[in-house]
Amino acid sequence: MQIWRKNLLVQLVSSFLILALAIVALVGYTAFAQARTALKQAAFEQLSVTVDLKAEELNRWLRDQHQLLQTVASLPMVEQAERILLDREADAAAQQRAYRELVATVSSLVAGQPGWQELFLLSPSRRILVSSQAEQRDRYQSLAQASVLASDGDRSVANVYRAPETGKPRITLATAIDASATPAFWAVHLDLARIDAIIRPPNAETASEIYLVSNLGNPLAPRYAFVRAAQFDDAEFADGITSAGIVAAMQGEDGRSLYDNYRGVPVVGVYQFLPQQDMALLAEAPQAIAFAPARHLALVILAVGGGLSVLLAIATVGLGRQIVQPVLAIAGAARMTSDRLQQRAVDDLPRVPVLARNELGTLAHAFNQLVAELQLTYAKLAESNRTLEIKVTERTQELAQNNERLALALHNLQRTQAQLIQTEKMASLGQLVAGVAHEINNPVGFIIGNLEPVRDYSRELLAFATAYKREPSPTSSELQQALNTLDLEFLRDDLPKALDSIAVGAQRIESIVNSLRVFSRLDEAECKPVDLHAGLDSTLLIVQHRLRKIAGHGAIAVAKQYAENLPLVECYASQLNQVWLSLLTNAIDALEGAVATQQITTPRLTIRTQTTVPGWLSVSIADNGTGMTAAVRDRVFDPFFTTKPVGKGTGLGLSMSYAIVVDRHQGRLTCRSQPGAGSEFIVEIPIRLSQE
Repeated sequence: MQIWRKNLLVQLVSSFLILALAIVALVGYTAFAQARTALKQAAFEQLSVTVDLKAEELNRWLRDQHQLLQTVASLPMVEQAERILLDREADAAAQQRAYRELVATVSSLVAGQPGWQELFLLSPSRRILVSSQAEQRDRYQSLAQASVLASDGDRSVANVYRAPETGKPRITLATAIDASATPAFWAVHLDLARIDAIIRPPNAETASEIYLVSNLGNPLAPRYAFVRAAQFDDAEFADGITSAGIVAAMQGEDGRSLYDNYRGVPVVGVYQFLPQQDMALLAEAPQAIAFAPARHLALVILAVGGGLSVLLAIATVGLGRQIVQPVLAIAGAARMTSDRLQQRAVDDLPRVPVLARNELGTLAHAFNQLVAELQLTYAKLAESNRTLEIKVTERTQELAQNNERLALALHNLQRTQAQLIQTEKMASLGQLVAGVAHEINNPVGFIIGNLEPVRDYSRELLAFATAYKREPSPTSSELQQALNTLDLEFLRDDLPKALDSIAVGAQRIESIVNSLRVFSRLDEAECKPVDLHAGLDSTLLIVQHRLRKIAGHGAIAVAKQYAENLPLVECYASQLNQVWLSLLTNAIDALEGAVATQQITTPRLTIRTQTTVPGWLSVSIADNGTGMTAAVRDRVFDPFFTTKPVGKGTGLGLSMSYAIVVDRHQGRLTCRSQPGAGSEFIVEIPIRLSQE
């Protein structure tokens, strides 16, 4: 296979040889098929003629035997003798003379007729009175399987049956002497050797086989056997014979076809049913012999065609060399050209001589033109390379300058981005400080408001204590004056209240500081299990001052729909608190804008937590503000994108929140919003954060 792929000469020779052999095979097969068809038709015609002749000869012989039997029965001498022999009242001497005359007559008739085995006279009781075989006298002979011939010349079916005394096939013809109810009969057993001679003459030399078949069984269980003078069957066909032709013929059909005979040999067969004898006559020739001329013709064609194909292959080799050699020369020049091109030796490329004016010459001329164009192209390429090197040097300098400018621009952009991020952080810090300051202001006011009365109470108590120390006597005027100045009953009632108020303010400040620490998580920078509800509550406390009142309207209603038994979440708590602060701040801004434009009158925030799929939970922050259009919703997480007025926001809050949720916590942050239907931001994070 490798040689065929790599050798053009082998491809040419093998292709022509395969084509020639295919044509020879096709011609041989066509000739064989046509010859086989013609031979089959000729064999059918020859066998059909043979069958027709044999059937006619067999019928004529049986008809002759019938006429001869009737002639014998109608002889005057025979009729006179048989009447005496059948007359019970005749004397014995007359009957004896009649018997001797009949014996002599039938013996001479049988001796003169080679087709007769035995001629005999049957009494009405079917006892043999006279026979050409003396030993058969006084025996009884049944005519159940005999062919009884009518007096008008018609004949019934000539049945073939097995002779009980010999086991050989037999045909018996019988004719009645009179027309009484129980007549006597003249009968003859035919010798089937004559049938053998008719069907297959002893000196016949032919490859075909002709034979008679009869059914020794019954219609439901047929058993077909040969009809011949010898035994019906030998050991080879003890159970009878059968074939497609035999079955068709015994079913009353006449025809011709190709089939396997009783030996299983493929034959060309013609079969005919003989209704008057209830037998089938078949003539068959083996297909191997009948179609031998067709096979011989095909072999001759193949042999001659094969020889011509070999001569064609030899001629193709010579022609192929004339074609291949110029091609090989061009291929060698092409390889040499490739090697020199790799070595950059373009000035000395080989040329191919043009030796013919045919397609090969055209190919050589085209190759030489290609080499010339290659040299010209390489020369132009060298010039282009020199020009390109100059341009590359110039462009490299320009790119270096542009890179410096881009690096400066990138540095400025990074600095601006850092400033914007710092601005966003400061804005968040400002909101945080404002919320904390607002929340701390009230408890500080409690403390400051109660410090002045406590200071006065302390001063009065110190004055009383000083006077008591100087003059402990109750009658002392100084002590009495200090006691009068001190309103002990009022002091006993008001001082504890003032101290309690100061304590409440201090506790409130402590609670705010704790919430601030929970929000910032300064002591929890690592990823650890955290209660999200605590983070949400601390964030709500930070923005509490913005929830209480909006531009002359009531407070923003906050609905917390927290899931019960929410598991702790592995997360970076301070970063998630920044997300809650950003989402709540944006929601409050949206509600303030909706209230200011009188689009809503009852601002409402809904915070919902729940577990979703196993291993995940979600936090939803929804408002009933004006909502967003699809264009705004699609860009809401883009960096520096904002719909707020200049100076109100940097556009980094939601983008930073998205990065914290998606990148840092491997979660999802989605937005659902429709104009006029409010907005909902959904944070979905895994309960256990993967450390991959």
